[in-house]
Amino acid sequence: MIDQGQLRTAMDLSLELMKEGSCQVEMSDEGLMTPDIEECFSVVVKALKQSNLPRGELIAWCKAMTKSDRVGFIYERQLQELQNQSEKPQS
Repeated sequence: MIDQGQLRTAMDLSLELMKEGSCQVEMSDEGLMTPDIEECFSVVVKALKQSNLPRGELIAWCKAMTKSDRVGFIYERQLQELQNQSEKPQS
């Protein structure tokens, strides 16, 4: 999908996965799905780091992802890093 230039669609699907996936992790005693969910996000975040999307859009997406995480720890560090990178003034 990303290779076909549909990054925004991948971003939307990631947000939906965060909502639904974190719900499943929350209901699980062991959180076994967490690594699988994070693996999906890694592809999108890697593409976002290399994209030329507006900084505001990246920041809003990171915040929406974090807000949608019902357990508060899924891909937390990586999303925060992307948000921090996006918030830095461009030189």
